[in-house]
Amino acid sequence: MAIGYFLLVGDKTTCGGQIITGDHTMTFDGRATAREGDKVTCGKHSGTYMIVGGISDMFDMGQRLAGTLDSVSTCPCKARFINSIMDCYEKESQPVNQAVAPANMAAQNLSSPAGKTAGVQSGPTPVPKAPPPIPVFTKSCLRGKGCTDAGTEAEPADNFGRMAIYQVPSSPVPVTPQKPEPPPQGKQHPPEPDKPQDKKLPWYKRWFSRGKDKAEAAATAVAATARSAVAEGEELVMRYIGGGATSAGRWLAAPNPVTVGLMGLFYSPELNQGEEDYLNQYQLRQIAEQFGKAPTRVRFRWIRDEKSGRMTIQGYHVSLESGLDKVPVHMMKLNRTTGNYEFWEPGEHRPTILWTPNEQEFKVPAHTGNEEQPFIPSQITVLPIPDKVGSDIESLPMPEEKDFRDYILVFPADSGMKPIYVMFNTPRNQPGTVTGQGQKVEGNWLSRAGQDMGAPIPSQIADKLRGRTFNNFDDFRKAFWKEVGNDPELAKDLSDVNKKRIKELGYAPFAIPIEQVGGKKKFDIHHVKPIKDGGAVYDLDNLRVVTPKKHIELHSN
Repeated sequence: MAIGYFLLVGDKTTCGGQIITGDHTMTFDGRATAREGDKVTCGKHSGTYMIVGGISDMFDMGQRLAGTLDSVSTCPCKARFINSIMDCYEKESQPVNQAVAPANMAAQNLSSPAGKTAGVQSGPTPVPKAPPPIPVFTKSCLRGKGCTDAGTEAEPADNFGRMAIYQVPSSPVPVTPQKPEPPPQGKQHPPEPDKPQDKKLPWYKRWFSRGKDKAEAAATAVAATARSAVAEGEELVMRYIGGGATSAGRWLAAPNPVTVGLMGLFYSPELNQGEEDYLNQYQLRQIAEQFGKAPTRVRFRWIRDEKSGRMTIQGYHVSLESGLDKVPVHMMKLNRTTGNYEFWEPGEHRPTILWTPNEQEFKVPAHTGNEEQPFIPSQITVLPIPDKVGSDIESLPMPEEKDFRDYILVFPADSGMKPIYVMFNTPRNQPGTVTGQGQKVEGNWLSRAGQDMGAPIPSQIADKLRGRTFNNFDDFRKAFWKEVGNDPELAKDLSDVNKKRIKELGYAPFAIPIEQVGGKKKFDIHHVKPIKDGGAVYDLDNLRVVTPKKHIELHSN
């Protein structure tokens, strides 16, 4: 029996590196647990690497826990890890006749007569069993059974599951269901029978339908309002606007500082089909109860379509190596006062979205014309992460974790509903007017981007941008860097390549290599008060320019 030890963030490698990422929802003495796939540095080579190998029967959110007997670094040194805690696990030793490598066994047999009677039997070399795939929420149907790798080519989102898209009106619509006339005194209405088709159809066909009649009905149906148990005010009815699939029941959004605006709802048809490739409902519920994250092989976000100028959906293949393959998992909780199921985003004081199984008919709220109409393509495409298909694809910037606002939602076991994936629009994609004064800067301004909270916005740039309105934060970012490029004093310390990038194209300049991390190489703009906490998107005094290394550090604290 061999004894191994669990590994944590901060544990050293035998070459002088250390583990730098882990699961902060599972800790030992306040330190995050390391798992297969987490990031590690090397003491002799620059860059970041990964932990490969993990404890075969111990998992955290679908990833094997890292241990001293089972894990190594992918750095050129192939370093092993030095544990800092004495929490251990046991591992069965290999049988005596398999403990020595085949080549050594042959040498022993030739050099020692004892070897002929040592009990080593000739025969084919045992083939090690391939480790099971990392179970995921969903994967492409192009990946066969036993493979949960991310895709590398563009493919339709329908390969992963079905999607429904909803929009929230710009203002509350005070709609209430039509109440039936009361029966004569002393009499009661007979109970309404269940719809025959509801009992015959499986849950996913009641939740999602591709039928034309169902889609048209959903487009003209409206949700009930939820009151009492949530904060004051009317909820906002979500209107189905497309996506090829529709949801049963009714979706609502509660007004909050980070308004939903647009929601994409995604269902994986392969979920709970008994394959080890997929996380089952029980596993997802466990993750949700721990406020953890689950691996997936596709994520979606709302972006601004460059051609039409309207919001649209973009999907991305997300591999373990990308660092973007984990999605927060939360519970949809039943509000017994209203009968609605509610999801509260972290830090919010009222539900973000609500779902009710109410099947009554409601009056349709008129489209006011004030809401921006998104562009919903007939086929939503899932693309590889840009850095995987080209050295520097700027027309499709590499997404970062902060660009996503998505969740896997798990319903209570007695609800009969299965887990779903939802993604919301973010304030980064909303128009806004620039405010703030910036700060006076001197010398090499960007040299401060890797220190403290980063480099402030120069006051002379603030004077150029203040009062201007942008459709989204990406447009603001380009305008910001172009203004920096047009300022001789600020641009004088940049290389010729960086000067061209910012002045002509509005692309962020490259940081020095020591401040780069993996595929993240360019300076970024950081919100001091996070947007999700109500931080102003376009307030220059809430912005700092940071290096990739500093940005990761700020978001990990």
